[in-house]
Amino acid sequence: MSSIIVKESQLVKLIETAMDLDIYVQAVDSPIPGQNDDFIDSLEDIQQKIQEIVMMANNGEKINHQQRGEIFRLLDLFNKVYENIKFVDKSEIVPIL
Repeated sequence: MSSIIVKESQLVKLIETAMDLDIYVQAVDSPIPGQNDDFIDSLEDIQQKIQEIVMMANNGEKINHQQRGEIFRLLDLFNKVYENIKFVDKSEIVPIL
């Protein structure tokens, strides 16, 4: 195997160029650190409220017919969003509503 001798300045430039190229070849929707923080916070907030409603229902809290209907409507909407996120080709833009 042959050896290649490079100066330190050339090595630094080579590494910088490789890092720049890496940025350009990454997929467009590569996550940026912290990019989804607000989204994750929202999902966790929804999760906590759902758990609270489940506990209330388990403890015998009365939930009227209209409120149950709203929950079922939200579940249908959530299922559509979930299917779009999980199953739809990421290159397609699919309206949720």
